[in-house]
Amino acid sequence: GAPPFTQRDPLPGVLHSASRTPSLMKTFATILVAAAALTAVMAVPADLSTYSFEQYCEEFGKEYTPGSYEASTAEATFRAGVSDIMAHNAAGHSWSKGVNAFTDVAADKMAAMFGRSK
Repeated sequence: GAPPFTQRDPLPGVLHSASRTPSLMKTFATILVAAAALTAVMAVPADLSTYSFEQYCEEFGKEYTPGSYEASTAEATFRAGVSDIMAHNAAGHSWSKGVNAFTDVAADKMAAMFGRSK
């Protein structure tokens, strides 16, 4: 009879691994998210002492149900993040921190979003 159908390898000598695809996708997603966050930082004022959670939500397109657990958690995370940013920047380091689209996201949720454990 006829030999079984075999597909010719389009890239001989290159290791093809399905397990690499999720890793590459996470890396690509991380790069895209970081690029988006960096471009969004430009609209935030330099003096964060008067920067409100409401301003943040408006600038970064965040929507929370007023009074919800999610809203209060996001606001608390935002306030802690802004305090950390201000303390870091006041310390005279060679680089500065800034507000971005993830300032209201808790560290454990960030780790889960990017498939990493803390």
